[in-house]
Amino acid sequence: MAQSVTLESDVLDAVLRKHVFNMMDWAHRPGTDFWMMAAGTTGQLASAQGEILSEHGWVTTSLAGADGSGADFLVSADKGTPGEFTQNAQNDRLESASIFGDWAHARMAAEIMYKKTMPDYLVVDFIARFSVVANNEPTTAVGLVEDGGSILTAADHLGAFTSNNTTWGLSANGSEGTAFGTADTAVHMFRLLFDRRNALVYPGIDGTMYDGVGNATNGSIAITADEWPAAFGAGSGGLNNFVQLNSAHVFYAWKRPGFYSF
Repeated sequence: MAQSVTLESDVLDAVLRKHVFNMMDWAHRPGTDFWMMAAGTTGQLASAQGEILSEHGWVTTSLAGADGSGADFLVSADKGTPGEFTQNAQNDRLESASIFGDWAHARMAAEIMYKKTMPDYLVVDFIARFSVVANNEPTTAVGLVEDGGSILTAADHLGAFTSNNTTWGLSANGSEGTAFGTADTAVHMFRLLFDRRNALVYPGIDGTMYDGVGNATNGSIAITADEWPAAFGAGSGGLNNFVQLNSAHVFYAWKRPGFYSF
């Protein structure tokens, strides 16, 4: 019976969720789940194609789009190079409006879900590759940024993935938690799990959460106060390291979501 109740609860959760699929709508459509995806067409970036991201609260500095290439069919063993917002120069930047994680935005998500409590988690999943990782440059990062801040400024990070040359790090407020994993230039599924009850941000890569459970390193870092709502951003603030973002999914949750590699 308990299993049935759990399954029914999961189905109801899925049915009630409000997905915002167009990244141009992030700043002015309430929802529970916010999605984005890059592609080779410049319609998101160039005015000749109609509406552009910069008209909808996004910062788009010196970006280009690239189509995916070289992958095998429906397998993870050979991901190829997914479509991406290409960054290849210092200070290239993609950043949304500051909307996530404050009381007002989370309260709207709770109302949509017919909840009487605030979410316990804000989750940021994204597919990306760091095309260069061989330098300790914390301003080349992907993650959440404080209100009015920039992903290109380490002190503005609320939780962002960076490379310190050999390992991954979780950057917040100009400092980093315990290093974890091995930094490389492969395509990965990254996760940032902002945990309200424990007041910590936990990083994850390809199905492994670096939260100190089991053999995993605890790469968590404290959640910053008084700097919300947050923007989602990807930027190459370093002189040498660059990040290529394919897609992202930012969402609220009332129970800890599974994280799988497939």
